[in-house]
Amino acid sequence: MTSTRNTYLTWLVVAAGALINGATFMADLDLPVGVAAGIPHILPAALMFMTGSRRLIAGFSLLGVVLIGVGWIYSPAGEYSHVVALNRVSTMFAVAFVGGCSWMVLHHSERQFEMMSELLEKDSLTALLNRRGLAISGRAMIAECREQSAPLAALAIDIDHFKSVNDQHGHIAGDGVILHIADSLRTLLGDDSLLARVGGDEFVVLRKLQPDETARAIADTVCRYIEDNPFPSPEGEVPVSVSVGAVVYDGDYPPNEIAATADADVALYRAKRAGRARVSVRSTDTASVATI
Repeated sequence: MTSTRNTYLTWLVVAAGALINGATFMADLDLPVGVAAGIPHILPAALMFMTGSRRLIAGFSLLGVVLIGVGWIYSPAGEYSHVVALNRVSTMFAVAFVGGCSWMVLHHSERQFEMMSELLEKDSLTALLNRRGLAISGRAMIAECREQSAPLAALAIDIDHFKSVNDQHGHIAGDGVILHIADSLRTLLGDDSLLARVGGDEFVVLRKLQPDETARAIADTVCRYIEDNPFPSPEGEVPVSVSVGAVVYDGDYPPNEIAATADADVALYRAKRAGRARVSVRSTDTASVATI
C-alpha cells in the first residue's frame, strides 16, 4: 500500500513539474527580459526532491536550463540585450544550483541511510550479518530459490566448548576465536552464501546449492578446515572445533529464515549429542549423523 502511494506521489510531482516547465516556457516566449518567466523553472527542480530520485532531479534541472536557453533564442530581445543576457544566465545558474543542491542532499541522505542500514544489519565484532540482516537477506534468498526451484541449504554452526576457551585463555582470545571462525567461513564459502552470527558462538549459513554441491560436503569441509586450522593466539595455537547441523530444502521451502534456522538447529543438537566435532544433515523428511 505504501509503495503504491509513493508511486502515485512520484507521478503527481512529475506531472506538476512538467506542467510548470511547459507553462513557464510558453510564457517566456512572450516576455522580453526573461527573468520573471525563467525563475519558475527552479520550482520543478526543487520539487523532484520529494520523489527521492536523483535522476529526476538531474533531468528536470537540465530541462529547466535548456528551456531557458531556448526561450532566450526565440523570445523578443528587448531594449537592453546585455540585461537579457544577465537575467538569462543568472536564472540558468539558479536552476542548476538548486538542482545540484537537491541532488547532493539526496545523495548524502542515501549514503547515510546505507551506512545506518549496514550498521543495523551487521554484527559489530565479525562484520557478518546479524539476526536482522539475516532476516532481510535470508527471506530474499528463500524467495529466489523458490522461484528458480533451486535447492537451499541451511547450516547451524556452534563452537565446541567455547566457554572453556574463555576460561582458559581469556575473553580477548575468545573474541579472536569467533573472528577466526568468521574469517574461515568467508574463505570457504565466499560471496555465494549468507553468513551470519546469531549468538555468542553460533553462526548460520544460507546457501543456494549448485548442481555439483551437497550440504554434507559443505558442512564436512567447514568442520575439517576449522579443526585443521587452530586459532593462532599470542600464547600459542588454540585448538578449535565446531559442530554443524544442516538441512536441505528441495521443493518444500521454509516460510522464512527463522524456520530454516530452527530446522538446522535440530540437526546441530543431534551432532552435539553424538559427541561434538561432527556433522548432522537432515532433509525435510530424513535425518542422519556422520562423525568427522
